[in-house]
Amino acid sequence: MKTIRSKWSVINAFFLVVALSGGARLAWGQANGPALAPYEVEVVSLFRHGFEPAEISRPTGPFLLVIRSYDHDSDHAFDAAAADQGILPAGMTKDQFRWFGLVTLTGGDHVLQDHDRAERRLKITIR
Repeated sequence: MKTIRSKWSVINAFFLVVALSGGARLAWGQANGPALAPYEVEVVSLFRHGFEPAEISRPTGPFLLVIRSYDHDSDHAFDAAAADQGILPAGMTKDQFRWFGLVTLTGGDHVLQDHDRAERRLKITIR
């Protein structure tokens, strides 16, 4: 069976791999100062019934958060604590398949919750 992928997803995957690879860090470092440290990646999925996993626990420090959306019925607006609103995503449109960003949260519990569906929540514990 042959898998057909859109050109858009292949290009996005390529740039994500290049951005996270050592070669990109080396090229960035040569052009703009010291090389970037590698980051751990946390991948969560958003389904109609909620986030999977519903909770992640991390040590202190920055990490790359990737949210894959499998619910494309409507846009998603997320609620987060005031201190986390500039760090965690504010929302995803129904045609957006993923969101990713470098996240640095303070120690403690943080919650990212779908505004319209309170049962869809992601708890992030920083220890």
